[in-house]
Amino acid sequence: MNGVFREIWTNLSATERDVATALSVVYEERSVLDLSRLLNKIGLQPPVGESRFTHAVTEQIVHKLHELGIADRHDDRTWRIAEEHSESIMRRASRRPDFPHLLNEVRRELPYKTYWQPSSPFALMREIRIAFYLQQEANFDRLQKETETFYPDQAKTGIFINPLFAEFDARWVDKLLPAWQEINVRNAFRKAILTLEPLAPLVEFLEQYDGIREPSAGILRELLCEAFVLQGAWSRLQLWADLETEPWRKAAMNLVYHVLRDDDEGALELIGDVRKGYEREFGSKFPAHLAGYFYLLALLRNGGVKSAEGIGRHLESIDPTQNLRLGGTYLVLRSLFAYLRNDEHAQLVASDGLMRAEKNAFTHTFQALYRMWTDSSTDPVDTAYLEMLDALRDKAQVNGYHWVEMEITKVLASRHPEEDARKAFAARADALSEKLHIFSLSDAMPRIEPWERALEVLASMGPSEQRNDKRSKKTARFVWFVDFEKKELEPREQTLGKNGSWSKGRKVALKRVKQGEVAGMTPQDVSVAQAIEEDYSKYHPNGHYQIRYEDALLALVGHPNLYLIQNPAVGVDLVRRNPQLLIEEGDNRLYLRFAQEFSGTGVQVVKETPTRYQVIEVNESHDNIHRQIGDGLEIPKRARHRLQEVSRNLSKVVEVQSTLSGVIDDVDEAKTDERTYVHLLPIGETFKVEFFVKPLPDDDQYFKPGRGRSKVIGEKDGQRRLAERNMARELEAAEKVIIDTPTLQKLVHRDYEWQVDEVEDCLNILLELQPLRALDHIVLEHPRGEKIRLVGSVDFGDLSLGVKEKAGWFDVEGELVVDDNQVINFRELMDKVAENEQSKFIQLSEGQYVALTENLRRKLREMEGLLSNGKDGLQLHPLAAGILDDVADQLGGFEVDVAWRESLQRIQSVGQTIARVPSTFKAELRPYQLDGFRWLMRLADWGVGACLADDMGLGKTIQGLAMLQARAEKGPALVIAPASVTRNWVREAAKFAPTLNPVLLGSGDRAEVIASVGPYDMLVVSYGLLPFEGEALAAKKFGCIILDEAQAIKNRGTKRSQVAMSLQGDFRVATTGTPIENHLGELWNLFQFLNPGLLGTFQRFNDKYTVPITKNNDNERRQQLRRLIQPFILRRRKEEVLEELPPKTEVTLTVELSAPERAFYEALRQRALEQIDDSEGPNKRFQILAELMKLRQAACHPQMVDPTVNIGSSKLELLAETVREIVESGHKALIFSQFVRHLKLVEDWVREEGIEYQYLDGSTPGKKRDEAVQAFQRGDGDVFLISLKAGGTGLTLTAADYVIHLDPWWNPAVEDQASDRAHRIGQQRPVTVYRFVSENTIEEKIVELHHQKRDLADSLLAGTEQSASLSADDLLDLIKFG
Repeated sequence: MNGVFREIWTNLSATERDVATALSVVYEERSVLDLSRLLNKIGLQPPVGESRFTHAVTEQIVHKLHELGIADRHDDRTWRIAEEHSESIMRRASRRPDFPHLLNEVRRELPYKTYWQPSSPFALMREIRIAFYLQQEANFDRLQKETETFYPDQAKTGIFINPLFAEFDARWVDKLLPAWQEINVRNAFRKAILTLEPLAPLVEFLEQYDGIREPSAGILRELLCEAFVLQGAWSRLQLWADLETEPWRKAAMNLVYHVLRDDDEGALELIGDVRKGYEREFGSKFPAHLAGYFYLLALLRNGGVKSAEGIGRHLESIDPTQNLRLGGTYLVLRSLFAYLRNDEHAQLVASDGLMRAEKNAFTHTFQALYRMWTDSSTDPVDTAYLEMLDALRDKAQVNGYHWVEMEITKVLASRHPEEDARKAFAARADALSEKLHIFSLSDAMPRIEPWERALEVLASMGPSEQRNDKRSKKTARFVWFVDFEKKELEPREQTLGKNGSWSKGRKVALKRVKQGEVAGMTPQDVSVAQAIEEDYSKYHPNGHYQIRYEDALLALVGHPNLYLIQNPAVGVDLVRRNPQLLIEEGDNRLYLRFAQEFSGTGVQVVKETPTRYQVIEVNESHDNIHRQIGDGLEIPKRARHRLQEVSRNLSKVVEVQSTLSGVIDDVDEAKTDERTYVHLLPIGETFKVEFFVKPLPDDDQYFKPGRGRSKVIGEKDGQRRLAERNMARELEAAEKVIIDTPTLQKLVHRDYEWQVDEVEDCLNILLELQPLRALDHIVLEHPRGEKIRLVGSVDFGDLSLGVKEKAGWFDVEGELVVDDNQVINFRELMDKVAENEQSKFIQLSEGQYVALTENLRRKLREMEGLLSNGKDGLQLHPLAAGILDDVADQLGGFEVDVAWRESLQRIQSVGQTIARVPSTFKAELRPYQLDGFRWLMRLADWGVGACLADDMGLGKTIQGLAMLQARAEKGPALVIAPASVTRNWVREAAKFAPTLNPVLLGSGDRAEVIASVGPYDMLVVSYGLLPFEGEALAAKKFGCIILDEAQAIKNRGTKRSQVAMSLQGDFRVATTGTPIENHLGELWNLFQFLNPGLLGTFQRFNDKYTVPITKNNDNERRQQLRRLIQPFILRRRKEEVLEELPPKTEVTLTVELSAPERAFYEALRQRALEQIDDSEGPNKRFQILAELMKLRQAACHPQMVDPTVNIGSSKLELLAETVREIVESGHKALIFSQFVRHLKLVEDWVREEGIEYQYLDGSTPGKKRDEAVQAFQRGDGDVFLISLKAGGTGLTLTAADYVIHLDPWWNPAVEDQASDRAHRIGQQRPVTVYRFVSENTIEEKIVELHHQKRDLADSLLAGTEQSASLSADDLLDLIKFG
């Protein structure tokens, strides 16, 4: 904000400033009436004494603003803010406390879009400015993209972004977002050096900028470097070089200083680091950085004219657009290179570009040096030019551009016509050099005579040209693109990317092609360029280059680099053909027609195949014939003789192909090729397959099967040949190829053309075509080269493996023999399998593949999931040995060591021993329990962990106790269980296993108790105590460890899980009815306890199993995991083994909320959505979960959310009705809730009703829990109120035959566990389970999830369903729609 405007603004009244601010925010034109309405709507304060903004008051203020230059009249009715003041006003207004409110109100009142597009460019700019001043970066970027969509031409001029960053004010810039700060500073710097304005404010801002030393601020440090050079502030440059953390930028700063200190050797040592770092960051081989240009001057100073080749090579590698501030410097050095090469034309081209380039401090300085080096010493110097330099020197001196001043003063000292002036300038230049401690670049190039330059160019021309030609072939090429429909040709320059593919290409001006200036042009390109002409018509008075399409097309026949504009990856073979007149014989008629379709005269194009186009030149004679016969002339057979005479006459002016005897005498009949010719054509990243027939194999005439002329004439070795086609057999052959190629069958085709988008499909097609090729039924051709190749197919017999033991694991090595010339190392093979697990193809090299048989692919994928990367190769867990053993006899070779054989023998011997239940065990095991006991004993003998995963209520405890008694003499046993069932273990042990000594770890000296246990002792510990006694337990060696309800360690990050992993035990057992409750990570953690390492690392397990199974429904991976864990898990269902168990009925009771409850719930839901909208980042998920909890509680009882509300609970009323009915009928019920607060509300009601009850939640001490359970089982109590978490597992409560779930839990498996407290062994009566669900609430959504999110354990252990964790979006949808 300049001083004059600041004074005007200060003198305005508050109301006038408000109106000016509103005009600035609105930005687009508005009538006074519209403006007054808007001012009232957005709530601005009207003038004193007025209740609102009237038309008259607003008009008076607007006219005043117009007189002061703040508002502009747009037309007779409307006004706009003056653009030169709009951003100054906005920055001033941003200090207002109501500024964000004001912006949002304007946005609300004036939507920038009408339907789907902005109403005007000004409206879009208003929205952009609002986003900018509200610091909404994502919205700002989105709107900038809209400018390119809706107003591309205006967007290119910068009108949608430049005004926002036009002025530099350190205090304002400091408030901006980091990305915008960089834009503002870069613009300000560019503007400052353009007019040589002082750089001190910018330098001060950058040096004090908090993020200046961050890696992302490299561009800003680059500005500092450039500023220090312009100022000659070398001490500052050295200081920042020392502080620089990026090695290449540090080297760049030091290089500049070395060059200016005349230390070119030092610069030479640094350029390597600069180039490597720059290429790593920007992708260019030579830096468009000040250091890069200074290095070129160092080369010049050392080599003079001999340095030209090196300078030119580096200039070719520079992308000047990466630093437009130095774009003029680049052009100066291009001119210098042309001068050294004696290339006057190139010098003129570069100078022409320099005239249009931005003239900033660097451009002025280097251009002055260039002119001093290259201007003739005898020609008088232009006085105006010297005056311009002197004025520039003065400005540089005043504004602190001391290096610029020194260099320009040096130029003036050399070129000024007056001796006194030269001496004065020389003295000043020397003084500056001494003061700045640097040397001028003016001496970098001595005067070089023209003959010296010419001789040097001639001396280096031969080898140099060869090297340049070789290099250009490697990295760049000149190509043509054609659109045959629009009759357009476009020359382009393409570069070769690192991936070996050519770039899209940069358009080349026709003028450059005409003048032969484009690198890589061939003699054929020069011929094409002859068709380019300059147009000086009235439409192009200043000249315009255009290409004569027909002439250029003829010159492009046979060109190797011709591509389609529509499909740039498709190369075109352009062949020249003559128009052909065909004479054919039908059943009753003779036919005369042209083989190609054309109209009029001139050069015309006919598509022959997807990549081959005919160019035919139609003359007047051809056109005259065409006008007579049209699309074809039918002639009766009786006129045969006359037609023969006419055709002989026509053959003098047109090529005639006739199958009539007597017309052409020298035609031999040839055998017709009826095979299908399959063309495979790359189209960018996709492919195209097309069928053809080629009646004469040695001729290049292709036809679609069953289409075209029935008789084809071709020529071979000067002899014409005739082939007669059988259209029906061609179609039959083509259809048979499709039938034999299933991949083509599934793709839609039109006229025997298929678009193949996936490489996998293309490879499948090639694989399916292989047998047809072997039988010579088809010919496979690649018209544009074999971009993709299938070398063959491999099976187990081509794979050889070797296995040997190392540190308890097995190292696996091997190789796959592809063919006689190619072998793949086994580790490399596994890496390739991992790259695309679903593919049956392995990529050998770029575009080259080998196919795996389906059985081999499945086995390799299974192996890849189990093998781990060891230090020296791939390793296999000993327990996964069976994966190789079942295919050993199919492999080409399989070498193993003794340890491998012993491991297999142990596995095979496991099933041979049958353990007996100890005679002292006081319970009779059911048959399935006896099987479970024996299974546990077998795995104990094997030395591996076991997971007993029977359904709840099948007696996992009794099976575990039988095993513990059988192994009691092998050492103390440790049982870890939920607190609610620890006493049950003690009681059951005393009852059934009298030789065991149960010890419940409780109060007292727990460490001493742990240390003292020995054989026949069974130490029982609750999960709650586990974290506190972890160290003492880990120090003790146990004969057996049982984790009861082992899902308690499902989360690997918890302390209890970490302690469990540290325990020492000869035999580890996990008992759980739900080995997986929510996700597969729980299974991994369980097996990490049972058999560490079997499932690999957690990350690898996630990648190989969790994501494919849960996200992609990968049944193959599911079966592989199932097979891997199956030996270590035993799971039986109730319905499979307990025929005597009574039935279980599940009923969902819908609760209809009362009107007050519904209103309360809806208000809570709306408030939840608002709260979530206000939260961002990682906290958003937590906010969602918190709001979900409130909604779930409100669906149960409003007082759970707000105890002060006086609203009843419909759910409690339905519960009361249900419980009364159950109790009056002589039944007992378990009532579960996950909310203790809910249980307390129910408990209050039960007390009031006088119903006997028991109660258990997480705060109930262990002893009281046991007493409550025993009391209920004895008959003390009609209902048992239980917290789902505290009592949902491990309890036997068969006295109840009704189960009530008051509120649904996310995971139905947890509810099933709770229900099975009653539905288990010992239950004599049918069990009924009631689930209470509030209608039209989140509870209904949770029940829906029960159907969608099936038990993942079933998916693995019994096979079909899957489960996945809920994302934040899933949770938010529950709130939005629940």
